[in-house]
Amino acid sequence: MESELITMTNQEIRIDKYLWAVRIYKTRTLAAEACLRGQVTINNMPVKPSHHVMVDEVIMIRKPPVVHTYRVLRVLHNRLSAEKVKEYIVEITPDEEFYKLDIARLQKNAIRDRGTGRPTKRERRRIDKLHGSV
Repeated sequence: MESELITMTNQEIRIDKYLWAVRIYKTRTLAAEACLRGQVTINNMPVKPSHHVMVDEVIMIRKPPVVHTYRVLRVLHNRLSAEKVKEYIVEITPDEEFYKLDIARLQKNAIRDRGTGRPTKRERRRIDKLHGSV
């Protein structure tokens, strides 16, 4: 009976620790804060940092403008090198999400003369019109 209990607990890990261990977040604290802000969902349900991750669950992480999607392959208890992480988690994010990221990068690199400060309201409207936002 005890061996079954030990086996079951070895197959689970807290979501904040798992996201840190597979190198999605730099620190466990950042992973826990993302969970508390509702940026992390498992099977389309928001989770607390204490939620246990199990094999074959789908984790969605909102890092605007992209929603990253991952599938848990194996449970991991310690942080590993980036090369070994591929054995524990696989990214299944659709290509459309990465397209959103490319668009955001292009919009961020608008050409402005150095030292001109923030755009005025009029300039902002022109920039938005140029990018097709309005």
